[in-house]
Amino acid sequence: MNDSKNSRLVCPQRARRVTLQGKTCRKPKSRVRGPSYLRLPRRLFFSIVDEVKYPGSHDVFLEDRDVKLLGRQTTRIHPAIDFVNGKAFVGAFLPTQVRRKRKKRKDEEGEQREDVREEDHLWLVTSEHELYYAGDYQYLRDRGYILSHKPLATSAAPRWDPKDLAEWLAPIDSGPPPKYTLIEPDSIYAAIRDAFVCYMEFPDPRDYDFWTLKTVETYFARLFDACSIGYIGGMKQTGKSKLMLILSLLAFNGIWSASMSTAFLYRIIQDARASLFVDETEKLHDAERNQAFRALILSAYKKGQAAHRVEGAEGEVKRPTPFEIYTPLFFANIHGIEDVLEDRAITRIMLRALNPEVKRREPSTTDPRWGKIRAGLYRLYLERAAEVSQMAGERCVCSEGSEAPVEGRELELWHPILTLAQFFEKHGVSGLYERMLGLAKEIGAYKREENLTESTDMVLLQVLHEKVVVDEYYSVSEIKNELVKRIADDPTRPPKWLTNEWVGRALKRARIGERRRLGTGIQYRITSKQVEDLLNRMGAQFLKAGLSQQASQPTHDTLPSLPSPLLVPTDGTRKISLQTKKEAKE
Repeated sequence: MNDSKNSRLVCPQRARRVTLQGKTCRKPKSRVRGPSYLRLPRRLFFSIVDEVKYPGSHDVFLEDRDVKLLGRQTTRIHPAIDFVNGKAFVGAFLPTQVRRKRKKRKDEEGEQREDVREEDHLWLVTSEHELYYAGDYQYLRDRGYILSHKPLATSAAPRWDPKDLAEWLAPIDSGPPPKYTLIEPDSIYAAIRDAFVCYMEFPDPRDYDFWTLKTVETYFARLFDACSIGYIGGMKQTGKSKLMLILSLLAFNGIWSASMSTAFLYRIIQDARASLFVDETEKLHDAERNQAFRALILSAYKKGQAAHRVEGAEGEVKRPTPFEIYTPLFFANIHGIEDVLEDRAITRIMLRALNPEVKRREPSTTDPRWGKIRAGLYRLYLERAAEVSQMAGERCVCSEGSEAPVEGRELELWHPILTLAQFFEKHGVSGLYERMLGLAKEIGAYKREENLTESTDMVLLQVLHEKVVVDEYYSVSEIKNELVKRIADDPTRPPKWLTNEWVGRALKRARIGERRRLGTGIQYRITSKQVEDLLNRMGAQFLKAGLSQQASQPTHDTLPSLPSPLLVPTDGTRKISLQTKKEAKE
C-alpha cells in the first residue's frame, strides 16, 4: 500500500490509517478528548443556514483550548439514513482495515511495529455517488458534515452488499460529467411484489401491492410527517409470522423480535432508525398492561415527537435526554389491538392459504435474493429521494367528489402509501394509485362506521340521543349504568375504567359543562339541541333513525386466485434492470 502522498500530513509516530477499496486516510491523535482527528486542507462547509455575523469579537482563549463562536452550523447527518438539503445519505458498516502504529518501548530495538486489524466502520454514501469515512469527527467535518447521533449497527453483516455498493459508486463513463447506472423503479417494485406472490396468499389481491409499498416506505419514511403502523391480524396458521419475516428481511434496518424493552426501543430507533417488527404482541390488546411501551408506540407513527428520559453514567450528573421515536412499526398477533393504537394503524387480516404449494414454501434468511432486493432499495432511495420528497410535499387530492373520502387521520396515514403509488405509477406500474386509493377508501369507511358503532364515546352519544327527551338535569350514575348495559359483557362486572368520573369527563369533552350536585350525586343539564349538534359534528346522523345498518369489513364472495408475477422469474424474483443517467434524463 503506497501512502507517500499522505505521509507528510500526519505525525508518523502517532497515527493510524483506515483503508477501504484503495482509499487511505491517516488520522493523527489530538490533545482534544474523544476520537482521533485528521489534519487535511479545509474545505468550504455546506451550511443549512446563511452565515450569521455577530458584532464584536467572540474568540475565547482558555488554558487548554480556544473557543470561537461560529456564524454557521455544519450540516448534521444521521448516521443511518437521512435527507438534508436535497441530498440523500445512507450509512453502511463496511469491512475496513485499520493500521495503528504501536509506540516503541525504550528497551525495544528495530523498526516501529504496526497493529493491523479488520473492523466494521461506518461509511456515508451520498446520492451524488460519494463515499465518506464517518468514523472520525474531524475527517468528516472537514468535508462539511457532522454526525447527529452515535452510529449503531443492527446486524453483523452489511445490509447493503459491498459488491453492489462498489458497482453503484463506479461510473460507467468518467465524463465529464460522469455517468452512472440507475435502477428502474418499476423493476425493483416488481421484484418485491413477486417475492410476496411467491411466499404469500392474500385474500385481497391488492394486499400484494400494499405490502410492497409498505416495504418501500421503510426507506422513505423520513420524507413524510407520519408513517402508519402496519398491523397483521388473523387466526393462527394464517402466515402472519411468515409475512413479518419477509418484511423484516427487506425493510430498512429491519429488526424482528417477540419482545423488546422500552430502553432498547429508544436507542435502536434514535441511533439506527430501525424498522421494528414485533410478533405475538398479545399485550397490545390490553391497554392497562405495559403503559410505557404503549405510550411509546402510540407516538412512534408521528414525526417530531420525542421521549424524554434521564440519562447519565454512574457517578456522573444525570440530565434529561430526548429520544427520537418516529419509525416504521409492524405488529402481528391473534387477539387484535386496542382501539387507540388501531386508529394509528392500517389493519390487514390474514386467512389460511388454499394453495398447498404456497403453504409449503418457507423463506430462508440466508437466501442471497433478499440482499439483491435490499441493494435495489438502497439504490432506489439514493437516486429517487429528491423526487419522492418533492411529491410528498404535494398533498394528494382524494376527498373531492367521493362518497368515502380519505381525510383527517386516514389521509395522514395513507399519504406515504398514496405518494409512493403515484411515484411508481409514474415510472411504469399502471393502475397502482387507483388500487391503493380504493383500498384506502374502503378501510377508512370501515373505520368510521366501526367508531360510530363501537367507540365508547359514540355509545355515550347514542345513550344521550335516546335518553334526552326534554331539556333538564340528568344523573351521571344513570348514564353510567346505561353505558354498562351496552358495553360490558357482564353488567354485574363493569370495566374498571368506566366510572362516574369518566362519564363526567366525557360530557366535558362534549362541551356539556353545566352541572349541579344533588345529595351525593352529580347531575348535568343536557338539552336536545346539544345532542343534535354533537350528532352532526360526529357524523352520526344515522343514529337518529336507529342502528339498523351495521358496519362490516369488506369481504369477497370467493377467494381470488394468485396474481401472476409482473415478470415470470427463473429464481423466484424479477431481475432488477438498470439504465444510464443520460438515458434517464432523455
